[in-house]
Formats: sequence, C-alpha cells, structure tokens
Amino acid sequence: MRTYLGAGAALAVLACGGSQSAGGDGGSGAPAATSAAVAGAPKVSESYQGVINDAWAEAVAGEYPGNTCAALSGRTLRVFRGQDEAAKAEAREAMEACGVAAGSRYYLTFLDKIEQGERTCQNLIFESAKIGALLISVGEEGTPEHEGRRGRLVEAISGRVEEVCPGMARVL
Repeated sequence: MRTYLGAGAALAVLACGGSQSAGGDGGSGAPAATSAAVAGAPKVSESYQGVINDAWAEAVAGEYPGNTCAALSGRTLRVFRGQDEAAKAEAREAMEACGVAAGSRYYLTFLDKIEQGERTCQNLIFESAKIGALLISVGEEGTPEHEGRRGRLVEAISGRVEEVCPGMARVL
C-alpha cells in the first residue's frame, strides 16, 4: 500500500492556503475539539475523534478541512506500517470520516454559500480541484479504498451540485 502523505499535505496546503499548526489540534490551527463527537460529526474511535471533530467543525464553518485530514493521514501512516488489523480498521474508519463525511459537509456548506450569494457556481470549478487534494491527504492514492472514497464523496454531493449549479456535477 502506498501512501502519499507529503504530496497530500502539500496539495492540501497549496489548494486551500489554510493555517498550519504543530499542536494536537489536527493541524487546523483552531483549538482541538474534545474527544466526544460534536453535533453531526461522524463517530469514530476515541483516538481519532478529536481530529474528526476538528475537520467537521471546519467543514460546517465553510473552511476546507484538508489540512486537518492531512494531519490525520500522518497519524494513520504509522498504523498502516504496523501489523495490528484492528488499529488499521479504526484508521480506515477515521480516514473515511475525514475524506468523505467532512469532505461532503464542506462542499454542501459551500453550495449553501452559493445559494446565499456569497459564492458563485464558477467558484465551484476551483473548489472541485480540492476533492483530489482532500482525498490524497487521507492517503492510499490509487488503491480501491481511495477510489471508493472519491466515489462516495462525489455521490454525496453531486445531486446538490446539480440542484444549485445545473450542469456542474460533471466537473467533480
């Protein structure tokens, strides 16, 4: 299994220019959320819940969660190098929560901003490039797991994209 942490982290930073942090906040620059799930955030193992809460809070606020997901990828890289299958399953679950659930929440929030007049459908073209960066930031590029996450993310948002920006789902 190949993981592209460096490329993913770099793409996430380049794509969104978000803040970076060396602290335990998942790389978001915001105070770390508690390990208990925040409203609406996917529930994952306690060891990853704080990072998922951070990514979810960013997505709900309309901030791209890519840097937080890249930090998660760094944590899971060590797990995937090990032999503990239960730990790997927890890491995959967290990667799914960051890449698909928080990712789709971000795009749905972005589409709400289009409806409110704060963004345009043309902005969606640039934002759609971030889908790849977001998923690379959660590793395993080119694997069936990565491609499955991409498909689930696009499926989760494409109907809403067509509703708000007719004809634009094809740019995803």
